Amino acid sequence: MNGFYGRDNSLDQLRSHEIPIAVVTGDEGIGKTTLLAVCREAVRSENLVSEQITRLPHRTGGLQASILSQLASIVSSLASEKGVVAKLGEQFAARARIAIGTRRKEFALAVAKELLTVLKERLGSDTGQALGEFFADISVDNSESLLEALNNKIDGDALQAVIDIAGDVASLRQGSVLFLFFENAQNLSDDDLRQLADTSSMLPDNVVMRVEHQDSNEEHRRRIKLLRSGGVAQIPLTGLGEDIVKSWCLAEGVPASLHNRVYVSTRGYPLFVGDTIAQALTKRRIGNIAPQENFRLNTLDSLNDLDPDTAAAARQLSAFIDPPPHPQLIGEVLGEGMTGVRWDGIQARLQQSRIFTTQVGGVPWFHEARRRCIWESLSPQTKQDVADRAVDILLTLFRDTGNSELLVNLAFIGAESSKVQEDPRAGHLCRATLDEIALLSALLELAEPANEGPSPETPTAWGDSVFDYSRQAFMQEVDTTAALGNLSAAEIIFEAQNENVAVLIPRLSELAYFILLGRAGAELPRFPMMQIATVIFQHAASPRMTGFITCNYGIGKQSLSKAIGDGRKAYAAERTRSQKLIKPYTDAVFMQASVEQQPYYAFATFPDADQATRSAESLKLASGDYWGLHLDVDWILQLPAGKIRSRRFLNALERLRFRQREGLSFQQNVTRKADFLRHVRASLNRLERAALELEEPVSYVVIERDDHVMLVEISGRGDGVTSLNSSTHSEFIFSGPYRWAALKSMLNLQPGERTKRVTTQAMGATFDGPKKILERLGTRAKTYNRHQPAVQFRTTQEDLSDALATSVVDTFFDAQSLAAVLSQYGWVDLTPQRTLFMIYRTGEEGRRLEGSSSEAVYLTVPEPALDHDTIEVKVADCADATAFDTELFGVAFSEQLARIPEIADGSRDWRMFLSVGDAHYVISQLLGYEVGDVRFVP
Repeated sequence: MNGFYGRDNSLDQLRSHEIPIAVVTGDEGIGKTTLLAVCREAVRSENLVSEQITRLPHRTGGLQASILSQLASIVSSLASEKGVVAKLGEQFAARARIAIGTRRKEFALAVAKELLTVLKERLGSDTGQALGEFFADISVDNSESLLEALNNKIDGDALQAVIDIAGDVASLRQGSVLFLFFENAQNLSDDDLRQLADTSSMLPDNVVMRVEHQDSNEEHRRRIKLLRSGGVAQIPLTGLGEDIVKSWCLAEGVPASLHNRVYVSTRGYPLFVGDTIAQALTKRRIGNIAPQENFRLNTLDSLNDLDPDTAAAARQLSAFIDPPPHPQLIGEVLGEGMTGVRWDGIQARLQQSRIFTTQVGGVPWFHEARRRCIWESLSPQTKQDVADRAVDILLTLFRDTGNSELLVNLAFIGAESSKVQEDPRAGHLCRATLDEIALLSALLELAEPANEGPSPETPTAWGDSVFDYSRQAFMQEVDTTAALGNLSAAEIIFEAQNENVAVLIPRLSELAYFILLGRAGAELPRFPMMQIATVIFQHAASPRMTGFITCNYGIGKQSLSKAIGDGRKAYAAERTRSQKLIKPYTDAVFMQASVEQQPYYAFATFPDADQATRSAESLKLASGDYWGLHLDVDWILQLPAGKIRSRRFLNALERLRFRQREGLSFQQNVTRKADFLRHVRASLNRLERAALELEEPVSYVVIERDDHVMLVEISGRGDGVTSLNSSTHSEFIFSGPYRWAALKSMLNLQPGERTKRVTTQAMGATFDGPKKILERLGTRAKTYNRHQPAVQFRTTQEDLSDALATSVVDTFFDAQSLAAVLSQYGWVDLTPQRTLFMIYRTGEEGRRLEGSSSEAVYLTVPEPALDHDTIEVKVADCADATAFDTELFGVAFSEQLARIPEIADGSRDWRMFLSVGDAHYVISQLLGYEVGDVRFVP
């Protein structure tokens, strides 16, 4: 290829099919795309190759869609070869049969159908018997939705299906390798880039990929490092050496006296070298200026040397990053008088003058640096005229194709277009800071209709959440206050606030929304997506739930008890009067997940348990990527899940004699609380942690001021205690509608770390003791239990004895473990005890133990010799529970009483230490429940 020098070693690496994926890296103008083009020409005689070098898009899912597009063009080019159609039909059918898993099989069929459709369109209706039979076999209902998913979201099964079929396409020519070529990998989202890195280990031996990625800044280098970590081979390019530049000059006939000047003025960048050689050959002086400035002047000189028609066409086209489709190019961009013949001539002259030096999609086009140079050289009026025409064309193309790359182009020229500036919101977003783009993107993703109030369809979001989310999802450092001020002044965001909370409402025209998408796609890690909570619900959750009645969902950490309460209210409101609720609980499914590192929840109600069960099983498989948003399912809980023992730890604490050590500092007290909660949390199962809001470890940050202390409780960080230097944060005041976002920023919380609560108290104030902490946990348990069915116990002596014996032993061991964690903060004593327990029951058939229809008589004595608490139970029926006979207790437990030393030797009269109470109440408490949580049945 003309102008290819000094890259032989790099070319040899690219030609080797031993390297699955190689990425060519370097600065703009260093010759990356030229190297790929030379490699493509070098390998095509013996291998299958891309019909062209594909420019990778900004949108999420662009990688697998681009691979599929290349496969389609290759299959189309092979259509005329004998036996190709039948062989493809057979191979694709076989591929679908051996695909592992339902989703991979479905994607394999969908990809095969797409490629064979290309063949069918190329060959007409006569596709051959094998192809016709294959189409009959794969006419599945969801093939269109699968293809839509494959083109618009990242999916491991979809990518594997595309790669497998790429191997099938490669095998059409025995002994050949399929080379796929891509440029502009810097456009890919981070998720697509990680997928590209993973692809290195997935490719079959007969498929290789060659990719170009710009390397001009630290962000580029971070991304290239990510590719290398996945096994992608890097081929870095630098400027050509002086000897190579001199050889190039010699071959082109440049006078020897100018060889060094050419090298110095270009730094060996091939794009600059080619221009400067042309400059030397046309006798134009090579100035002693920076290479980029020399390149700019060369470009403008070449443009001005063109005839008026050709120069005008170049100026009109410079508004387009990629060439528009041919019909629009001829008629709309260049004017009605432009014919195909005239355009062919103009195109040839633009190539000859080096205005067009590369190709995009097989079409001769500007190098991006040259296109920008020409665009920036236009006068303000010319730039406005060109931009206005281009805006109309880009909007028409976007509405027809949905290609988001067109919006990137729209945002690039929007500031120069009078049509865009006529829309004040769109005009503002063309000039907005990147902080504003990040904040507005976050708001669009979080804002959802509140479904309450005077305007239920208006999407809103909490200001605190938007501030926090913008930093986690789009940019680590966002000046949210300044960004909100600017967007509010431009009437793009409406803010309603009081002293405690702020609500944000986006107000965007269609054009302003398009400008935002374009700027975000080009300047932020990814395109924003409106109402991501609804997107995830509609595409990940809803299709997996069978016959649900109501569903609440959203971004954020929702407590299990609140989700149940809100869900039950929604369920009750949905029922008609004839379907009023009878049972105190609802068949439901609770899902905890994360989307883009933000917590996500969904709570759905169902008409019966069977449908809830099927939905719960299906939702366990919902993890994946949906329209560029990654969902990780953490926990699926089917409800009702049963009551938990709300008095578990309170019962244990009552078994201890505890005296706290005096003189502990505030931080020591916080450390004690952290240790205590860590122990309690470690003792809980998953359901108990959720009900008590202890799903994640809890850590504390102590900020001491002169006369008070602020304690911040954080989940998701760990379970330690840290103290902040008060002088460093002396100006921070926890107040105002954005106080939570400000606090998170001050504490530098990372994704997954959340503030739970903040307390402020005077220095030296009394700190909550273990009992207060456990009482609060008990209150949370009671809130959860309110919507769960009662725990049932049979009233036979055997069943009650077994249940109570298990409970008191568990309580003793809970108390023992609490004693271990409390002993470092004071004196703790726990002595095993023996309890004798007689239950008197009356009522119909004397079985139910309800209300005051039964009473209990019990005696508890210490037994240091025991390893744990014990309980022995007797059940007696009597006519009147209020007239119990203590002699009956003595007779029933005479053997046990005789084993108690103090009673056996007469030093203690057991009758003086009897306790009497309502049996229902006493048994419920001993079992760890509140009275209303337990139901006794015959």
